[in-house]
Amino acid sequence: MKGAVLFCLRCGSETVDINHWEVGTKVAEVRCSKCGMTGFISGFTLGRIEINDHQMTEAKMDRAIPWWFRERD
Repeated sequence: MKGAVLFCLRCGSETVDINHWEVGTKVAEVRCSKCGMTGFISGFTLGRIEINDHQMTEAKMDRAIPWWFRERD
């Protein structure tokens, strides 16, 4: 079974977690604990699992990044 890892688009960190839920909605504010970047997701939640370094590297290589961010690399 494949899953997904949520990465910060600003700094690339995988230390992203739900900061708080908007009361009465299915909207969560997520926050990067490394750089403080915040954003919102709707209709989804996060689960925790341990993965090894090889799997994390593969996930980082396979990140979905908008083309306008990729051009900066």
